[in-house]
Formats: sequence, C-alpha cells, structure tokens
Amino acid sequence: MKDSYYVIAEIDKRRPNESNSSTWPKLVAYSPKWKKLYIEEGYGHGLMGGTISLSNFNVSDWLITFEESGCEWFGRCISNGTLEKIQTEKELEKELIANGCEIKKIIK
Repeated sequence: MKDSYYVIAEIDKRRPNESNSSTWPKLVAYSPKWKKLYIEEGYGHGLMGGTISLSNFNVSDWLITFEESGCEWFGRCISNGTLEKIQTEKELEKELIANGCEIKKIIK
C-alpha cells in the first residue's frame, strides 16, 4: 500500500554526470497520518531508503542526515515532542511554512 508523505527536505549535491551515488540526493519526508518518517539517500545503485515509525525513531542516529539536508529544525521537533503532537495535515503544513518549507507531497 502506498502512503502520502510531506517532503521536509530534498537536496541533491551530486556532481554533473555522477550517475550512481550512495550519498546524494537526500530526501526526508513525514506522514502525519501514519506517524512515519521516510528517509532516502543515494541514487542509482547507491539508493537506500525506507520508513521508520516516529515512536521508534532515534534523532541522534540521523543528525548528520538532518544537517546535510538543512532540516535540523525537524530533528528538534521530534526531540522536543512537537511532531508527536501534530495530528492533522493542516497542523503539519503550518509547521512546514513556519520553517520555510514548500508544501510538497510524495507517494511512497
């Protein structure tokens, strides 16, 4: 079953003509409905990614990803419990806008 996620950060720092990478691009997304994060890193043969339940998510394991993606604010929202309190898409959209994010959804 495919789920809808809001993009928190999406950044690609691959060099021109770099087809396979285990480092770039990076994608961080969140589903308020399922309270799951979707994190993807790499491209081509280097692509890795998947979902992690918010209740099982350890921010300290992902600090570098958040820093490289420019979404340290999102890690703070998880750590301080703000994200857990968000119940609706409208609430999440307000948080995204407050942190300078474009409202963009993906299906995974």
